[in-house]
Amino acid sequence: FGYRVTAPIAGILAMYFLGMMMNFGKTLHTYYVFSIVGVALGFAKAADVWSVDALIRRAIARFRGAVYKPPGLDPAYRWPLLFAGSGVLVMYAAAGLTKLEVSGLAWPYSDTFYNLLTRTNEPGFRGALVRWLQEHREMCQLVALSGLCIEVGSWAGLLNRRLYWICGYLAMSLQYGIWVLMKIQFGALPTVFAAFLPWNYALRTGDALVAKALGAVRVRFGS
Repeated sequence: FGYRVTAPIAGILAMYFLGMMMNFGKTLHTYYVFSIVGVALGFAKAADVWSVDALIRRAIARFRGAVYKPPGLDPAYRWPLLFAGSGVLVMYAAAGLTKLEVSGLAWPYSDTFYNLLTRTNEPGFRGALVRWLQEHREMCQLVALSGLCIEVGSWAGLLNRRLYWICGYLAMSLQYGIWVLMKIQFGALPTVFAAFLPWNYALRTGDALVAKALGAVRVRFGS
């Protein structure tokens, strides 16, 4: 509600308070991209369709007997998603390059990942998968190497539209793979992956399904 006023305030305050958490010797990479994206969204047209403001505009249009026309496709609605997605790709690439700079190929080919998995002892699918990896140390190294390649290769997503989507979904798979194997949630970071979801396709599909359902109702009741 009141997005043009409340969103910039919320974004700036979130960056300040989350920044306070990093002011004591440890940078929390789980929040810094989230904080930057929050500020960007605060100055974006992110409430023109799905918000209390939009509902009020629709109600006013109906009260006046006018037809409310939602905004069409416009670059103003695209840049916040690209900003968020690009921030994710830059973060992962920086993480991968840092690993190479500090440890080189010793990072994936060591037993670090294997030793982390030995701390997990759970039933169900996660436990079975972890136990299988523990029995195959070479697979642990392969998984670690794959993760490193995904991180280092994330820079390519800034060069091409198709590579942007490929690198984005690879980063998502890496993030949720870490969650499945090691139960590390990374705070608010996974919410930023919403930038890689096919929103236009989802909206078009949803509109088509609603129109089809309404058409079926009209035919059924003869109206």
